[in-house]
Amino acid sequence: MTKSIADQLNEAQARRERTGRWVAACGGKEEPMVVQGVRVLYCWNTGTRKHAYLNLDTDMIMAAGEFEALCTR
Repeated sequence: MTKSIADQLNEAQARRERTGRWVAACGGKEEPMVVQGVRVLYCWNTGTRKHAYLNLDTDMIMAAGEFEALCTR
């Protein structure tokens, strides 16, 4: 059985609430920086309550190890 658009939207909203969304850290006041030529932004996930870096050039969240490797290359 095919789900209605309303059901699909409700499921998507519930998924967003569970996983949260990435926002700029420091209450939204964090500013982007350049590390080894890569633009990054320190972020906070509202659902998981964890920090991470967002690579602004690829629009991908970087794992802690990836960011550390970027800083030391």
